[in-house]
Amino acid sequence: MSGAVLDTRTLTAFNAGKYLVWNLRGHVTLRVTRTAGDTSAISGLFFGAAGAVPPPPVAATAAFVRIDSATQGTWKGVYGADGFTMANGP
Repeated sequence: MSGAVLDTRTLTAFNAGKYLVWNLRGHVTLRVTRTAGDTSAISGLFFGAAGAVPPPPVAATAAFVRIDSATQGTWKGVYGADGFTMANGP
């Protein structure tokens, strides 16, 4: 074990995740170092053949449907059946 640094990577903007792939052989040590901010984190290490790179996340969308001025204060009986959860509700 020589202690030689074989590779270094600096990652930024990894809030949507980053996949890094290496071919490893022998005894290796992986080190994660925080260079800025409050934390550094690894969510998973996977060993074996690399699979296909997952597609990027689908962007969120919203489409206005209509104004509902008839339901007023009784919306839970109308829209609550669609799965909305109310805090302290029945």
